[in-house]
Amino acid sequence: SPVTGRAVVPASALVDIVVRAGDEAGCGRVEELTVELPLVLPERGAVRIQVAVGEADPAGLREVALFARAAEGEWVRHASGTLAPDDTDGGADASTETWAVQWPPTGAEPVDVDVMYERLAVVGHAYGPAFRAVRTAWRRGDEVFAEVALAGGTEVSGFGVHPVLLDAALHPVGLEQADGEGPFLPFGWGDVRVHASGALVTRVRVAPSASGEGVSVALADEGGRPVASVGSVVFGPLAEGALDRAAGVVRDGLFRVDWVPVEAQEAAGETARPWAVLGDDGGLAVPGAVAYADVPELVAAVEAGAAVPEVVLVCCVPGTASEAAPGTGLPGTDGGDSADVPAAARAAVLGMLSAVRGCLSAGALDGSRLVVVTERGVDAGRDGDVRLESAGVVGLVRAAAGEHPERVVLADVEVLAGSGPLVVSGTALEEREFAVRDGVVRVPRLARAAAPDDGGAPAVARPGSVLVTGASGALGGLVARHLAATGRAERLLLVSRRGAAAAGMPALAAELAGAGTGVRVVACDAADRGQLAGVLDGVPLTGVVHTAGVLDDGVIGSLTSERVEQVVRPKVDAAWHLHELTRHLELDTFTLFSSVAGVWGTPGQANYAAGNTFLDALAAHRRHLGLPGVSLAWGPWEQGMAGELVEADRRRMARQGLKPLPASEGLALFDASARAADPLLVAAKLDLTTLRRPGSVVPELLTGLVRPGRRTAGRSGPEAGRNLLNQLAALPPEQLEDAVLNLVLSQAALVLNRPGSESIEAARYFRQLGFDSLTALEFRNRITGALGLRLPAAVVFDYPTPVELARYLRDRIAEQEIDYEPVLNELDRLRSLLTAIVRRGGQKAKITSRLEHLLEEFRGADAGGASTDRDTSSDEDIIGATDDEMFDLIEKELGI
Repeated sequence: SPVTGRAVVPASALVDIVVRAGDEAGCGRVEELTVELPLVLPERGAVRIQVAVGEADPAGLREVALFARAAEGEWVRHASGTLAPDDTDGGADASTETWAVQWPPTGAEPVDVDVMYERLAVVGHAYGPAFRAVRTAWRRGDEVFAEVALAGGTEVSGFGVHPVLLDAALHPVGLEQADGEGPFLPFGWGDVRVHASGALVTRVRVAPSASGEGVSVALADEGGRPVASVGSVVFGPLAEGALDRAAGVVRDGLFRVDWVPVEAQEAAGETARPWAVLGDDGGLAVPGAVAYADVPELVAAVEAGAAVPEVVLVCCVPGTASEAAPGTGLPGTDGGDSADVPAAARAAVLGMLSAVRGCLSAGALDGSRLVVVTERGVDAGRDGDVRLESAGVVGLVRAAAGEHPERVVLADVEVLAGSGPLVVSGTALEEREFAVRDGVVRVPRLARAAAPDDGGAPAVARPGSVLVTGASGALGGLVARHLAATGRAERLLLVSRRGAAAAGMPALAAELAGAGTGVRVVACDAADRGQLAGVLDGVPLTGVVHTAGVLDDGVIGSLTSERVEQVVRPKVDAAWHLHELTRHLELDTFTLFSSVAGVWGTPGQANYAAGNTFLDALAAHRRHLGLPGVSLAWGPWEQGMAGELVEADRRRMARQGLKPLPASEGLALFDASARAADPLLVAAKLDLTTLRRPGSVVPELLTGLVRPGRRTAGRSGPEAGRNLLNQLAALPPEQLEDAVLNLVLSQAALVLNRPGSESIEAARYFRQLGFDSLTALEFRNRITGALGLRLPAAVVFDYPTPVELARYLRDRIAEQEIDYEPVLNELDRLRSLLTAIVRRGGQKAKITSRLEHLLEEFRGADAGGASTDRDTSSDEDIIGATDDEMFDLIEKELGI
């Protein structure tokens, strides 16, 4: 199918291939399929296609993905989606499409097909004779009808529906979508079914889809019998340069962080429960807040009888650096280049670590939320005007919120002084993070990044050297080879702590030199300014790629100052020194290898997250100064640190929607980022199909990419938890214990990737079952989210078997007051339903009798839930009640 002069495999062909794969797997329906990347045919040679179908889940759904590669290139994913069993049982095959019997349809106005194809050619769809398959077409309101036919001699065997027929069915709609502005391609397909194969001629009806998104398509034969149907087809514009990138560059892996305005309720006076402020609040001025010097003073006050604060507030305040106490400040450099910014950033992280650990470990504060306030620690709408000294705290607190989603909130404000009311309003949003800019509360959401102006193509190298730090690491070596192979580096300056003594470095240098690239290998600790200055002295640099990094994972309660320093220093100090020592040079690129750990707030990586959010802020700072800079927050790579992950870590990442990046895709994203407009890009392989599944926990950050209606990370929503808690609290004691144990076992099976609750031995210790500290946190968070009960972080270790934990939860649930609000809400909905039934003249007598039985059981039930004997002689009178009498009865007895 020609698109702007390129030979592109039509999306309909990809759909047909996936349909065939579904037939082979016993799934005759394509529930959804997203064409992520156009499949462009090379000028010479063939393209190999591979379809991968996953295992069936309990509902019979299977993941599907379509890959292609040209010649000996890398496999690239072009489409992904979900297959489902076909529930029509052949019924559709026997039916007749009424719209196709009277042909052309009554009241339809003819469409000039020749003019249609002329206009399609103008917007980039210059179809040849084989693809101009629309013979005649008509319009009736918002419906389009057409007769499409294959050219004589076209072979249809092996196809469900020949792709040309399905593609042609959309030609009139594609023209309307383009509206003269350029090619529009069908990329989203939903509920695709093939009812009959071998069609040469079909009648087509295209109409708005039932969901209101895109159009539905139905194809029938000349007798009106169904050939195929598509519940929804969604079109999208072809971005400039997209086909060039599709031919060899993976582009659907770059994302930016948008800060979306939200409506926050205005804070009115003092909060319902007191807020506590630790240390200096920088003039934040929260109404009614009580000040305490530190966590021990607050805990002592609570233990002496003071009210447990609703929120404990800690601020990063510009001022004098102090490692010991929170809120006592940072140097007031405002990101300037004259102060010891790395030392201040590390001190701020260590001070905040002390405050966060103290609050989370204090049992007296279990009923409090911790809100950490930073001042311009993130680039949220001020054109890179960030406070670098606060940036590391952002990553630390995001990770703490990932470990304790119901307890920790990050608030970033433009100016601390006077922002208290807006912080109170933002905290009420129940988000993990928000920012305040220009008096507006904003929340972070991931969005697809705009395509670079030049398509992301590698630049031709200028004379000079490109510096790569961390060159002895897996990613450093990959980048060095890639820079040489693509001509982006005339010479390479490879820096690592051990230099030529590092494993594999001599072989790498020899390989690069043998390929004609100048190479210099130097042993240097880039975090040591003096050493780095000596290495760079007199070197004509044209680019910097900072890949160095160290991991030392652990939950926030286990981190020490030493463990934070050894991870943060190679990121923060080295990046800052690179900035200072090269800012006078005319660099083409200044690329910092960051991590999604800082953007996501990955549990167990608070120190790593802190180092990486500093890099994110530094890239924004450089852009603010008019210098090149991009921070790539990488998802896991198949090579590099992710290659050392244990299986439990991989499963945890998969539940977050992250898949490891193959080297070819990661390097393609590296190329595409070279001319990107955003200083921070998330470069990751996102598995949005997994997150769309029912029951998946979608991080708040990803709700802009995943269709709405899912739960947010760390909780099922207050109403859902309250409803389940009410249901459990109302159970008799013996049923309650069984129900809670089943909840515990099912959640344990989920986090351990076991097949079901029956695979978990209830009396075994959690550690014996395979729990580690991160698994225990995720498990605790899932129980908390399901029940809406706030549980201690160490609950799994305090009650070390499923049986013991279930008994503890049983006792907690039995102590809860039942919330009657959900019951009253259900009765409100019942009243609306009954009103509709009365209007439609439904089975009033039967419904009235059931209502009366329920009322009598409710009135006669004792405190234990058992019903007393009742007189049923009034049933006949109730059955004969009028509509008004029925509603009066409900209002009188239930108070709705």
